Amino acid sequence: MFTNILSNAAIHNDDPVTVSIYPEQPDPGTVVVGFADDGDGVAEEVRDEIFEMGRKGPESDGTGLGLGFVRALTESYGGTVELRESGSGGADFRVVLDRA
Repeated sequence: MFTNILSNAAIHNDDPVTVSIYPEQPDPGTVVVGFADDGDGVAEEVRDEIFEMGRKGPESDGTGLGLGFVRALTESYGGTVELRESGSGGADFRVVLDRA
């Protein structure tokens, strides 16, 4: 799951790209792992659909399955995955899970 998010940051951005991985614990029962990059972000036209199987950006050569699998796996653990804009304008993916 995390590998897919990191590889997307490398593949879909110009070199060099910086990815910051950050943990959060908003409450004692929840853990968040965030991945924020300083790239171009996610195209507005695919933001609402980016986690659907087969959906990909207009310039992507991929299959569009990766983030769909990320969402499915995260949800199978009772969690969620979110996309926000990072402070630098890039993408900020947050995986939110219940703490074991």
